[in-house]
Amino acid sequence: MHGFWDIMAAPFAECLILVGIHSYLGIHVLKRRVIFVDLSLAQIAALGTTVGIVLGIHNTESTASFIISMAFTFIGAAVFALSRLKNDRVPQEAVIGLVYAITAAVAVIVIGKTRGVEHMMNIMHGRLLWVQWHEVIVAAIAYSFIGALHWIFRKQFMAISEKPDEAYEAGVNVRMWDFFFYLTFGFVITFSVKVAGVLLVFVFLVAPAILAFMLTDDVRKQLLIGWISGSIVTVLGLWGSWSLDLPSGPTVVSFYGVVLVLVAVATYLFKAERRGVALGNVGLGIAVVLGLSWLIHSGGSWLASSSLAGNEDELTFGDLGAASHAHFHGHGDEKAARVGHDGHHHDQLHGDVEHGTDAHPHGVPPATLQERYDDAEIPLDSLDVIAEALANDEPVGLGLLYTFLADPETPPFCTSAAHGFLLEHIGHDFGYNPDGGDNSEALAAFEAWISERSAG
Repeated sequence: MHGFWDIMAAPFAECLILVGIHSYLGIHVLKRRVIFVDLSLAQIAALGTTVGIVLGIHNTESTASFIISMAFTFIGAAVFALSRLKNDRVPQEAVIGLVYAITAAVAVIVIGKTRGVEHMMNIMHGRLLWVQWHEVIVAAIAYSFIGALHWIFRKQFMAISEKPDEAYEAGVNVRMWDFFFYLTFGFVITFSVKVAGVLLVFVFLVAPAILAFMLTDDVRKQLLIGWISGSIVTVLGLWGSWSLDLPSGPTVVSFYGVVLVLVAVATYLFKAERRGVALGNVGLGIAVVLGLSWLIHSGGSWLASSSLAGNEDELTFGDLGAASHAHFHGHGDEKAARVGHDGHHHDQLHGDVEHGTDAHPHGVPPATLQERYDDAEIPLDSLDVIAEALANDEPVGLGLLYTFLADPETPPFCTSAAHGFLLEHIGHDFGYNPDGGDNSEALAAFEAWISERSAG
């Protein structure tokens, strides 16, 4: 338990903060029937950051990058406010979907002119396990400010979300308040996505609100249910991620899915007029799901064995290596990057390869660590090589770690993991700041330390 809180305390606190603000905003989103607005605003913010990269703002965690993202979000808020028409001949959800598609397409075009592919990966998947305490504090302050604004203007916001027709008739400037709502909403999304990623933010926004809507119509009770259920599911999801060595974001999302299904079934049974029939329907549904699962598993196994039998001669060791690499990135790399000091995780990160020995089958010698580092296509691959080098040949690993930290193209969300390697293998960080700034003195001190160690 001690290890869990040492590593997961900051991500857990960040999740609770996200649940607090997004559960409230999710109630507005469901009442407005604009379910995918956060995805669209997140994509608009991502486009702004991508344009910033083209303009030379390579540090996507910098204030300048945040400002340009907010500028794009400001434009998106205006578009969504103007697209809400009184007669609603064109559903606003259609406009939101169109905006998402267009901004995603433009982002793909723009990103082709940059080296910011890592940024796009970060936008989708986030870096929850690498969040720092100072980021948690900043998020808490920022979201508290937005929450205070929504409390002050709660009557106006709730009026245009619940009863827009009555608001129009009462002379309320619906478009102005809509713009203000989407502007504050976009501010929250821009802040959240860079840490939690689009997928987890969307679930934090919608899942607690759906759960609350299933249980009550009272707004205050909906908020309370959203906050409590979100907190509980977050604890379970992060604990499951830690215990089973799974990616944190998808694990929390999966727990939300399980909880929503269980609550939906329980609500159906509780409200059913004929309890026996309801139990029979639930039992039939479970049987159908189990049957389909068995058929899919059996059919998939049969197809896989048939495919392997037909292509036995074509399966190479390189194919196995690629499959193993993909499996590793799907299950273990996020946690390994943050908890490399925990000895039992090194087996996942480094495998059974011993430096200087021929550990591969068929007598194929492994590439040198330096070659593998040079061939790495993304920073996460570079971190894998550094971790393996530090475990098997520490002098080489330290040199690669210095190169990684000194590279101006290394994205900020990866320098946090590399900073953890410094603390793990040396015991201090020479004053290196993983959040950016001038690290020349720290890097010079690290380089001098490596030289002294080599000489000794």
